Amino acid sequence: MTPRQAGDWKDIAERASKEKDSTKLQVLIEELLYALNKEQRHVKDEIASRLDYHFRATNTSGIDPSGSDQT
Repeated sequence: MTPRQAGDWKDIAERASKEKDSTKLQVLIEELLYALNKEQRHVKDEIASRLDYHFRATNTSGIDPSGSDQT
């Protein structure tokens, strides 16, 4: 089964909270799990990207990334 691409996890969770049919609820829960995993990957990638940018900027500007100022 391929989860539906449309809608974010909040929309899916809201629909699941209102669903009465157990078969449809199961499908919505599978979609919700897929959407949450996708969101988690996005957050991890965003954090990694920002850390990479920070460390590249720190290394190219000559700033000590440890924060210690030993002049």
